Formats: sequence, C-alpha cells, structure tokens
Amino acid sequence: MKTKIKLLGISFFSFIALATFWANTINIEKVEVLSQNSLKMSLTWWIVDITDGDIQGDIKVFKDLTVQKAQKSPVADNIVSITLSEELVPNTSYSILSVFWAEGNMDFTLGKELNGVEFVNTDTENVNIDKLVVKDSTEIDIYYKLALQWEEFEYKVLQWIWVDILSKLGNDININLKNSLDSDSNYIIMLISLKDTFWKEITFDDGIFDFSTQEINKEALQILTSTWSQILNNTWTQLPEEWLNAAKEIWNVKEVAMKTSKTPNTWPETWIFIALTFIINTIIFFARKKQLKSF
Repeated sequence: MKTKIKLLGISFFSFIALATFWANTINIEKVEVLSQNSLKMSLTWWIVDITDGDIQGDIKVFKDLTVQKAQKSPVADNIVSITLSEELVPNTSYSILSVFWAEGNMDFTLGKELNGVEFVNTDTENVNIDKLVVKDSTEIDIYYKLALQWEEFEYKVLQWIWVDILSKLGNDININLKNSLDSDSNYIIMLISLKDTFWKEITFDDGIFDFSTQEINKEALQILTSTWSQILNNTWTQLPEEWLNAAKEIWNVKEVAMKTSKTPNTWPETWIFIALTFIINTIIFFARKKQLKSF
C-alpha cells in the first residue's frame, strides 16, 4: 500500500513538473502574411502571462534565396562559387549558412556596389571562412582558409527582413516589418526570444518556421474591372449622388487589394470578388428600378 502511495506521489509531482514546464513552452503553429509589411504569427500557447499590446522579444525574418548551384572553383581548392537564381539587392544585409560538407557561416551587408565587393571575416567563432567576394548580383565566392576535400556543397543564402514592431493579440504575435515582402518567395522566421509580463524568458521547442508568399491574381481583377466598367458606364450617371459617393468609397476595396499583392491563400481574393459582385449587382438593381418608376 505504501509503495502504491509513493508511486502515486511521484507521478503527481512529475505531472506538476511537466505541466509547469509546458506552461511556459510555445511553438510556432502558423504564419499568415497580412500585407507587404506585416505578418501574423500564431503560437501554441499553454499558460503564458503576456499582456496584449506591444511586447519585448527578438524575432528574425529572412528571405530564403534560391541557390542555383554551389561548386568548387576551378581556380583554387579553397574557393566555393555560389550562383543564385535571383539577384542580390543593394543596401541589404545577408547571411550565408553552410548546410552540407564545408563548415562556416558569415554575415555581410551590401552597399550600392554589387560588383567585386570583398568582405573579410572578423567572426572569431566561425574561423573557417577567410572572406567573401560578391562578384556580381548573382555570383558569390567563399574563400576558406584551408583547401576543401569535397566536391559537393550546399548553402543557405538568407536576406534579412528587418522587424519594426512586435505586438500581441490573443494567441497571435503581429509583426510589422521595415522591408517589404516579395510575392511567390520563400521565407524563414526565427523566434529567438520572448519575455512575459514579468520579463521572464519564455522557452520554446522549435522556434524556426518556413513560410511562403503568394500573389493575388491581378489579371483576374483587371478582367472583372473591365467587364463591369462597360455595364456601369450605362447606368452610373443615372444614380443619385449619395449612391455614387458610397459606391466609390466601397470600390476602393479593389484598389487596396491590388496594392496588397501578398497573401498566404486565396480566401481574401475570393471575398473581394464576392463583395464586388454584390455591390455592383445592387447598384444595377436600383438603377433599373429607378428607370421603371420613371415610365
């Protein structure tokens, strides 16, 4: 009997310890692109005491550039040449991370010049790399201090997207960005640290999350606009002035949607089409109704 009670006691305290640990542990559940300069990161909270509003933390956002190839240079055994599928951008910070075989990571920041720019490695923790040379907008050479024995390499080239403001609302963290996101691109978000209301560090299991951006079908919006413009031209001048003002304000929804070219799914686009169809049908209905009354 005493043994059972002892085991029950151990199980109970073990459960309390695990519950306490998991109460302050969070993971990234999903990331939603709200606009070109804003994200919403949904977290799997348990019991974390963070008041809604602006919060303190360190969250990194990177654009994951596509590496077309990475191979040893024919010039020397200590140089790896990287070719990108997309161009580097002036006045932007980057990180190169070694994934396969050759070790060594390095950060660098480009100015206006993109041709023949050299960056000497001053990081005392990553000593394998001697320097980087940005040959042009898509070519980077990595100079290692020692000759490389391998022939195959894999790297991550990440473009920094600077975070401006962090705020919490419910289980979500809203992230305002200083840089604009690009459509049809891959991104990585890193949750480095978060602090609760009492400035206590919150732990998390996996703070790295991949997400991608998509683009609203602008062509479909233009077709919709063109089609309805032909119909509205016949009825627009027959509407009362207050209807015209209201309709023009609502029509701005379409313009906002076209400017917001990044979205993680097609639901915003679908709702825009539904709203526009309803609005325009209503305008035409009242215009025809007014015409009938005039006879």
